[in-house]
Amino acid sequence: RWQAAVRELEAMQPAAPNQPLHWVKIGSLHVKCGRLDQADEAFRKAIQLAPARPEGYVALAQLCLHPGRDPAQAKEAAQTAVRWEPSAVNYFLLGLACDRCGDTAEAETALRRASELDPANLRYRQAHAALQARRASLVPPSASENPR
Repeated sequence: RWQAAVRELEAMQPAAPNQPLHWVKIGSLHVKCGRLDQADEAFRKAIQLAPARPEGYVALAQLCLHPGRDPAQAKEAAQTAVRWEPSAVNYFLLGLACDRCGDTAEAETALRRASELDPANLRYRQAHAALQARRASLVPPSASENPR
């Protein structure tokens, strides 16, 4: 089913070769079909066509968070998406990418910002709280808490 949708969109591609959202849609369908390398190419084409729009960067960041992909690329793409559109969802994506890269301080900052921008979003608040709890568990007790 998804492969048929990819074929249809690719057939329409010559009519819209310079439409970045067309490439994002093709890439998203490639992801659904498990063709991650083709998705990567499509998202990069979208970025090439519209380097000052966030959609291609968001799609690429999401792709790079898949297992076996490069989380550093996800972080870089998410940072660029935030630069072009500092929305809650983009900060959330940046937080996930930073966390996957092991940059918990930047992840916490991004997740806090996502929660501030969309305080009604339970997913953002939970992710931020979970990261804070994880970070707190890594902090060694202070000398005053650990008497000799």
